[in-house]
Amino acid sequence: MGITVEYWIQLENHAWDLTPKNIDRMNGQKIQVPDPPPVTLVSPVTGVPNQLPIFKPIGGEKGEALILRRYTENWTRPDDRKVNPWDLNEPNPTDTGTMGTIPGPVIECNVGDKVKVHFRNRDDRSGVDLLRRMHSLHTHGFVFNATSDGAYPLSPPDPDQPVDGEKNLWNAVEPHSDFKRGDRVPPGGTFTYTWNTLGWPTTAGTWLYHDHSVHDMDNVRLGAIGIVIIHNPDDVENDVLDPDLPGGSNTGSPLENGHFIAPPTNARYLLLFHEVSGGMCINGRLFLGNTPTVIAGVTTKMRFGVVTMGDMAHTFHIHGHRWVIQGPDGVSLEGEIQRSIQSKSVSQFEDTRIMGAANSFNFTIRQGSFMGAIFPPDPTEASGLGEWHMHCHIPAHMMNGMMGSLLVVNEGQSPELQSGNVPHDGGTQPPPTTITVRDFEFVSPDGNNELTVPAGTRVEFNFQQGEHTVVTDSTNMADPIRITNSPGGADNDKVSPVPQVRSVIINGMSGGQIRYFCGVHGTGMSGIIHIS
Repeated sequence: MGITVEYWIQLENHAWDLTPKNIDRMNGQKIQVPDPPPVTLVSPVTGVPNQLPIFKPIGGEKGEALILRRYTENWTRPDDRKVNPWDLNEPNPTDTGTMGTIPGPVIECNVGDKVKVHFRNRDDRSGVDLLRRMHSLHTHGFVFNATSDGAYPLSPPDPDQPVDGEKNLWNAVEPHSDFKRGDRVPPGGTFTYTWNTLGWPTTAGTWLYHDHSVHDMDNVRLGAIGIVIIHNPDDVENDVLDPDLPGGSNTGSPLENGHFIAPPTNARYLLLFHEVSGGMCINGRLFLGNTPTVIAGVTTKMRFGVVTMGDMAHTFHIHGHRWVIQGPDGVSLEGEIQRSIQSKSVSQFEDTRIMGAANSFNFTIRQGSFMGAIFPPDPTEASGLGEWHMHCHIPAHMMNGMMGSLLVVNEGQSPELQSGNVPHDGGTQPPPTTITVRDFEFVSPDGNNELTVPAGTRVEFNFQQGEHTVVTDSTNMADPIRITNSPGGADNDKVSPVPQVRSVIINGMSGGQIRYFCGVHGTGMSGIIHIS
């Protein structure tokens, strides 16, 4: 009925920048001043090195992310592709760029197809416990046997996958078995997952896949998550879901000579709202200017696939646009619901949708028409030209980085993007303030270890004596701080030599607080920043 689609995916560890453009356009401020020294990334298969500045590293062990990368057959060479070809901000994902994406490779197939994902674990983090370096892939949306569930500790050994040449690797995994288990793939090990659609129209849509091994949520917070799209060729909207979308670039920019190329007739935008060790992200990025700014024209037919993951509920909201959610025809479980395409509106027009952890949905908007309806656009009114906020509407999440935009342009237009120049409370730009680091103390201008500042303040850490670092717990979602000699963020990379000044922009909601400490000397050397 369908075909077998194969993917070769490898999990790798390296530094990841949450703010690669070093800007928060909401207040017009840089994330880090001065710019940090570059970090060298090395692609593990090709050996290609690349140096990138890391302005705001993802948290976790040594500031390293867990990146899922697409490869050619037998993991011969990387086959990296942008998540969104029409994203103005998404950097080059190849060996000469970020070496992968968050979310990881988009897995695509049609209803009726079978998917085989050949997974290899190359988590080479040094000094990290073996259990934390075992990984897996677990998917939503597909149908599969328990052996391909990838969910620790319930997935049984797969009798079709003997350990063979990987015996030494798998012998480190308890309990020992002659067959591989997809819920605990050891470093260096491989496993093939088989996922099916069985021709069921109800498998169509936007879904997610993610690590579900021993330390699953820690790994997801470091980036081990991806998006699934199952197309239904019978769906009248399927032209938007075509993977061979016109225009755009899988590795580059929608700009040519500083101006926009012709906007797409059809476009697909995939957005992952998720929490990482370091903040609340859209597609692994924080703050407007780094998060997706997706491009459309005044008549573009836009297909959105939205996914969320983490400990909190979020909302998805776009200014100036509405959509409807589609579902099956009829109400019969054995008939219409199970067997019909998802073509009937099951919601009213909406511009905000609440999402819990691991929720996903998709919808279509015809830009330039009335909120996605069939009426022809009026060329004199509501063309949609301009940039529109696209964000979580929970205020604390939005102001702490979960903010992107939809940019509607004409061909040849230059990207004249607006930025704010005042803090989020609308007042004047607050002056910078200094915390002195000497001996084993953080000393504020008031002579103690507590500081109260408005959001948007630049706090300068003046390292005068000793070799120290400044770090917050990675679960602090207000505005995690990590100041060390390494932009990768190892807590024992002391700021040295002294004296020198490092700074950070304080973002957060009024009444919030940031507790920080020295990563070398522990919580006995600590301080608090209150946000007024």
